[in-house]
Amino acid sequence: MPQPGRGEVLLQVRASSLNYRDLALLNGRYPMSYQDGLVPLSDAAGEVVELGADCRRFTVGDRICNTFFPEWFRGPFPLPTAARQYGSNLDGWLCQYKVVREEALVKAPQHLSFAEAATLTCAALTAWTALHGPQPIRAGDTVLTQGSGGVFLFAIQLAKLLGARVIATTSSAAKAQRLTELGADEVIDYTARPDWDAAARELNGGPPRSGQGSDPALGLRRRRRGGGRKRLNLQPAFAIGGKNMLLK
Repeated sequence: MPQPGRGEVLLQVRASSLNYRDLALLNGRYPMSYQDGLVPLSDAAGEVVELGADCRRFTVGDRICNTFFPEWFRGPFPLPTAARQYGSNLDGWLCQYKVVREEALVKAPQHLSFAEAATLTCAALTAWTALHGPQPIRAGDTVLTQGSGGVFLFAIQLAKLLGARVIATTSSAAKAQRLTELGADEVIDYTARPDWDAAARELNGGPPRSGQGSDPALGLRRRRRGGGRKRLNLQPAFAIGGKNMLLK
């Protein structure tokens, strides 16, 4: 059993989640390299079982989640810190017990199970950051999401909680049904409607390529598997003043 040192916490890991990032790392398709022998996975939730000396943020029995960047706490985003990530060059969370510095942990929401809380660190916070960027989404805005991966599933639900209207794109009728169940107001199957950008523009209140519409939109778009950027024609989908964010 690992022992916590000064300022460290011993956790019993109760749930870990698998992100596409984790698979990409193991398959050599992630911008960062994977170090052989490291424990994989970036996200988990667990329970505090022992405290090291001088720990003051938690008590034994607290339910916690890890943070994605264990050494970045505030201020501008420093690249050396960003390079230190679980499952890439730091042992990840596919384990039963783990010792972590208390600053790299947060309390898990009490209304979520361990399995649910374990999905928050990577996908949910990526979506939250996109929606709460320099120009946060407000009630009545329109959000356009592309795809049905973990980040976009969270983005749809969070945008609806913020009072936004959500237009989603996906690649099948079955996925479209699931996105509708999660709250998307409109879903475009881009395999049936290759000019999905024009369709999104029409749904947002204006004719294709007019630059007119009821509200600006925030577009959340993805990188193609394998690391290459997928060519996405977002401009016709937005009103003038729309915002676009690439999610890597």
